[in-house]
Amino acid sequence: MSESGTGTIITSSSSSRGCDIAIGMQQMRLEDAPKLPPRPGFGQSGHPIKLLANFYGLQIPDRMIHQYDVAITPDDVRPAATNRRIFEAWRALPDHSSQQRMIVRLAAYDGQKNFFSPARLDLGPEEEMTWDIDLSSEDSGKNIQQFKIRIQATTQVNMSRLHEYLAGNLREPPRDAISALETLMRQRPTAIFASKNTKTGGSFYQLFSSNSPDLGGGLCVQQGWYQACRITVKQMLMLNLDVSATSFYKPGSLIDTVCEFFEVPEMRRISPEMFNRGRTSLEKFLRQVTVSIEYREEGRKRYKIRGISAAGADRQQMKIPQDDTTNEGSPFYGEDPNSTITVQEYYFKMFNIQLKYPYFPVILSGQYKQIHIPMELCTIKENQRFSGKLGDIQLANIIKITASNPQERFRRIEAGRRVLHSELSQHELLGSWGVSIDPKLAVVDARVLQAPRLQQGTDSGRGRGGRGGGGRFGGGNTIVTPNNGVWRLDAFYQPATLRFWSVLVVGRDRFVTEDKIYNFTRILAQQLSNKGMRIENWEPNVIFQGDRSIRAGLIEANKWARPDGSGGPSPDRRAELILCVLCDPKMYDEVKRVAEVELGLMTQCCQFKKTERANPAYCSNLALKINAKLGGTNNILVPSFLNDIKQISPQANERMMIFGADVSHPAPSQMRNPNAISIAAMTANIDTNFWEYRGAVRAQSGKLERITDTQSMIKELVSQYTERNEGKHPNRVIFFRDGVSEGQFEEVLYQELPAIRRAFESAVKHVPKITFVVMNKRHHVRFAPQNASEGDSKSGNIPSGTVVDRDVVHPCDYDFYLTAQAGIQGTSRPTHYHILWDENDFTPDELQEITYRLCFLFNRCSRAVSLVPAAYYAHLVAYRARCHVGIPDDFSETSSSTASAQIGRVAVAGPVKSRMYFA
Repeated sequence: MSESGTGTIITSSSSSRGCDIAIGMQQMRLEDAPKLPPRPGFGQSGHPIKLLANFYGLQIPDRMIHQYDVAITPDDVRPAATNRRIFEAWRALPDHSSQQRMIVRLAAYDGQKNFFSPARLDLGPEEEMTWDIDLSSEDSGKNIQQFKIRIQATTQVNMSRLHEYLAGNLREPPRDAISALETLMRQRPTAIFASKNTKTGGSFYQLFSSNSPDLGGGLCVQQGWYQACRITVKQMLMLNLDVSATSFYKPGSLIDTVCEFFEVPEMRRISPEMFNRGRTSLEKFLRQVTVSIEYREEGRKRYKIRGISAAGADRQQMKIPQDDTTNEGSPFYGEDPNSTITVQEYYFKMFNIQLKYPYFPVILSGQYKQIHIPMELCTIKENQRFSGKLGDIQLANIIKITASNPQERFRRIEAGRRVLHSELSQHELLGSWGVSIDPKLAVVDARVLQAPRLQQGTDSGRGRGGRGGGGRFGGGNTIVTPNNGVWRLDAFYQPATLRFWSVLVVGRDRFVTEDKIYNFTRILAQQLSNKGMRIENWEPNVIFQGDRSIRAGLIEANKWARPDGSGGPSPDRRAELILCVLCDPKMYDEVKRVAEVELGLMTQCCQFKKTERANPAYCSNLALKINAKLGGTNNILVPSFLNDIKQISPQANERMMIFGADVSHPAPSQMRNPNAISIAAMTANIDTNFWEYRGAVRAQSGKLERITDTQSMIKELVSQYTERNEGKHPNRVIFFRDGVSEGQFEEVLYQELPAIRRAFESAVKHVPKITFVVMNKRHHVRFAPQNASEGDSKSGNIPSGTVVDRDVVHPCDYDFYLTAQAGIQGTSRPTHYHILWDENDFTPDELQEITYRLCFLFNRCSRAVSLVPAAYYAHLVAYRARCHVGIPDDFSETSSSTASAQIGRVAVAGPVKSRMYFA
C-alpha cells in the first residue's frame, strides 16, 4: 500500500535543487533517477502585452561581507523577538568604541544564530568576545533578566558569487550570499513592525490600531507587506514585494472576546448550557493566547492560556500557592500548602476582588495547568496571530476587507517599498552594504492566448420545454467563443434526464413552507429544461425531516422520489437525485456521509435562504452541477482545439489521461500534533472529452507532502478509464500535482513518478508517456496591465489567458505563470506551473495551450477557472472524504492510523462512485 519502503531520499536544500542529490530508491540507480528538465524555450502564441509585476530590481556589490555567530545563554528556547531585544541591548552597550558602534549599528541580525556586517568587528586575537546583558522582563518591568551574548567571527561571504551565478558561471546559487542579503532586507522591516510571519520571516504586519478591521468572533485583520528575494531568468536578483493580511486576536478584555466568540452582547447572556456546548471550541480558540493581569503591582504579569476549567470560579478548586503559605503578609500564611480553596474565595481573600461572574469558568495556565485566573481579570495582549481555521463568515469578511483591484494593490505595494525600505534607511543601512533597490516596478513581456471555441447544445426552442415536456437531446452543435474567459451556456452539449427525484428539507426553520419549496423546484426544473434536460416530474414530492434522523429522512425521500411512493434501495428503484434543502449549513457533512456512503444516493444540497429567494441565476448554476452529477456534459472543446496539438489529437489515435492530485493538510495550529493526518486525493478523466472525472482518496501522515499510496490510487483510476473505453488504455498522461513547494520538488518527483509507472505496468501492462507538472497558487506574484486600456474594463485585471514565461520566472527550471480566469474581485492570482518531467516533448506553446483550454471544462460554471479542473476536483474529493469519515478540519481529535482505517473501510457506494458525486 505505502511506497515509503521503496528507499530513502536525501535532497539538497530548496535553493540548490537538482544538484548533488543522493537517492536510495530500490529499482532505480542514481543515473536513472529523473532529472528536472531545462527550459526548452519560450512560448510564442498569443498577442503580446506589457505587464507590471510586483518586483523591484536589486543592485548588489562585489564585496566581502563578514559573518558572525551569535550565542546567547542560558540556552533556553526563546522566540526570535526576545533574541532581537538581547541583540539590541548589546548594540546599545556603552563600551563599544565609536568605530565599533557604527559597525554594530549597520549589522543585520537574523534573530537566531547569525549576524552579518559589511565591516570587520575587532573581537581581539581570539576573534571572539562575550558580554553580560541585563534585560528588563516583559512580564514586569521591575524584574531584570540576565544573559550572556558571545560574538564569534566565523567566515566571510563573497557577494560576487551571486553575480557569477547570474552569469551562469556557477551551478548552484550561493546560499550564504542569499542568506546574508535576505537578512539585510529584513532588518528594517523587523525593527519597525512588532508582528512578523514567524514561519518564513517574509511578512510584516502593522500594529493593531482602532482602524484595524473587525472580522467578528474576537478576531481582527492587520495588514502589512510580504517580501522575498528572487533570482529570475533575466539574470538578475529581484525583490518580490506584495501586500499581506492575516487574522489576529483582538486585544482587550478577554471577557469581550468570549462574548464575541459566542455571538452575544454581554456575559450574562452566556448560559451554562451554552458554555458547556462551546467549551471545547473556545478552549481550542484561546489555547496559547497570551493574556496580562493588572490586579497586582509586582510579580508576573503575563500568562499563556493552556486550558479552560470545567467548573465556574465559585466551584473550581485550586491549591493555595506555596508562596502564599510562607509569606507573612499573605492571608494564607501558615496554612497547609496542599489545602484547596475555590478560585472565587482565593481571589477575594488574596486580592480583595469580588468577581462579577463567579459562575463562569477560569483560564488555566502554567506547565501543569496549576494557575487559575478568572477570565474577567485577563486582557489579551496585542499583535497575536490567529493560526486556526476561519469560519465561513470570517473568511468572507477578510476577502471583502483585503480585496483590492490591481491599481489599488500596486499603489499599496509601492507604498510598502517606501515604508519597508525608505530613502533614509537605504542611505544608512543598504547604502553601507552597497545595495540599492530600483524605485520602479518591473515591466514584463506577456502574451494573451486565444480562447478556445466551445461546443454546446443547440438553443433552438430554448425556454419552450414546458411542463411535462423535455428539452433537447444528443450531441450539441452550437459553437461559442468565450469573451475574456466567460460565455453564456444556453444548452447542454449532452443533457441528462431527470425522472425520479424528490426534495428533503433537512432540519427545522419556522419560515420553511411547502409553497416556498414548490416555487423553488418549479424555477429549478424550468432552468434544467431550458438547458435541454428532460424533466419527467415537474412537481417532486417534498419531505420534511421533522423528528427523523437524517438517514431516515433520506430513506423516506428516496421512497417518494417516484410519484407513487414506490421507490426503494434497489438500483432500479433508487432516486436519481434528492434535492436537500438545508436549514442549517452545518448539516451538509452528515447529509453527504449518509447519502453517499451508507445509502448510495445522489444529492444536491442548497441552503434554505437561497431557495427562499428562488433566484433564476442561482437555479441556473445549480443546473450545471446537477447535469454533471447525472452523467450529462455541459460543454466540450471544439474538436479542432484538440486535433491541432498532435499529442492529444483523437484523429491521431491519441488517448490521454489528465490527472489532478493534491494533499490536504491539517490546520497550521495542528501541525505539531503527532496524530494529525493529511488527506491525499486524486482525480482523472475517463472520457476523451476531458469532461467526466473519477476520484480516489487516502489518509496519510500529516507531515508528508508526497502521496504515499500513489500506485494504488493510479490503478484505481486507470481501471475506470479502461472500463469506459472498451479496454483501451491511455498512451499519454499529464499529471497535475498541486501544493508542492520548491524545496520538495525532487522528493515528490522521485517518489511519485516511479509509482505512476508501476501502476500502469501493473494495471494495463503498458507505461504511457508522462508529463509531470506541479502547480501552485500559494505565492505572491501579481501582475497588472501597464496600459489600463488593455485590462478588463470592470475589474482592471489582466485578460483571461495571460501567460508569463519570461523576465520573472525561474532562471533554470521550466516554469510559467498562467492567469486563465477573468478577475471578478480583487487582483487576479496567476497559477504557477512548474514542469518537472516531460516525456511527451510538449513545446512551451503546446503545454500552455493545453493547460489553458482545460480551464474551460469545469462543470460548476460557464467561465474559465484558475486551475485545471482535475486539480479542482481533487480538492473537492479531499473535502468530501472528510465529510464521509467525520474528520474535522483541524484533524485534532483523529489519529492518523484511525483515519486511514476509516477511509479504507468507508467507500463511496457504487451507484454514486460511478458518477461525479463531488461536482
